Amino acid sequence: MPVVDFTDTPFATLQQTRPQFCTIMSGIETNAAARFDALLHNDPADDFLAGRQASDILNIMTAMSDINLRVGHGAGLSRRR
Repeated sequence: MPVVDFTDTPFATLQQTRPQFCTIMSGIETNAAARFDALLHNDPADDFLAGRQASDILNIMTAMSDINLRVGHGAGLSRRR
C-alpha cells in the first residue's frame, strides 16, 4: 500500500479549498486551526499514514457534505396531530 501524506493540507489550505469544513470545525473548537494542524504530524507508532486522524476527519466531512437533507417542516417524518 502506498503511504498517504496529508501534511500538505493544513487548516490554512482548507480555508481556501473547503471553507465550510473550517467553519464547522471552528464552531466546535475555538482553536480548530492549531488542533487540526497538530493532527498532520506523524505518530511515531504509526508509520503507515502521516496525518491519519486528519484524513479521517476530512473523509467523514466529505461524505457528510454529499448527504442531501430535506429542508422544512415534516422532512419525511410523519407527525400525528
